[in-house]
Amino acid sequence: MLNLARRRSDEELDLGLAGAGQGARSLAEAEEEIARLRDLLRLLGHELGNSLGPMKSLLASARLMLEGQGGAAPRLGGALQTVEERAVHLHVFVTDCLRTCEVASSRQVAAPRPAPLDWQRLVSRLECLFPELTVEGIPTSAPACDAVQIEQVLINLLKNAREAGGAQLLLRFEPGPAGLRVSVLDRGCGMTDVQIAALARKGFTTKPGGSGLGLGLCRTIVALHGGRLLLERREGGGMKIGFCLPA
Repeated sequence: MLNLARRRSDEELDLGLAGAGQGARSLAEAEEEIARLRDLLRLLGHELGNSLGPMKSLLASARLMLEGQGGAAPRLGGALQTVEERAVHLHVFVTDCLRTCEVASSRQVAAPRPAPLDWQRLVSRLECLFPELTVEGIPTSAPACDAVQIEQVLINLLKNAREAGGAQLLLRFEPGPAGLRVSVLDRGCGMTDVQIAALARKGFTTKPGGSGLGLGLCRTIVALHGGRLLLERREGGGMKIGFCLPA
């Protein structure tokens, strides 16, 4: 009788430990899910902010054009078209992120949907968002890529360059045997070797109050396209930051 009672007590102890282990795993999984959703919200907030600021500026410019009338119609049409297209692309990007988050716990960016890209139209949108931008070598043909994702990359790189103090921004396209190199060049404050090496760390930023999300997103999108992010200091000051799309 004593042996039977002891055996029952041991079994209850084993069940209790098993339940505790399952509870700990469930708690860890819940914490991981919360962290993943927090990262997703930070990413979406970052990208919404990147687009809503310039869109607000463009709408304000459009209002002033309407008030001034005169020959503003072509510029007004271009500003409103840029806002419309940016809103469409932003909606696609956010929807893809949310859908990817539902089906793939380790990813926040959807797999690219490669297609031929109208680089001239993309550049026109970027010139509306960044009036100080100069462009060299717009390609007439280039490797297929996801237009929405590549536009997000370029907006992030150009915004970083502007915030680095680069009054003049240059977007340069350099085709080659290995593919197309796309670079943003500025004359801002630049980065040290230590800062460049640290950019590989998640969340690292050189900007006061920055999140480090932008460059991390760029790196992820470019890697999904089979390319890599490229950084180098410019002689005379500033940075050249871009990526290569393989042929």
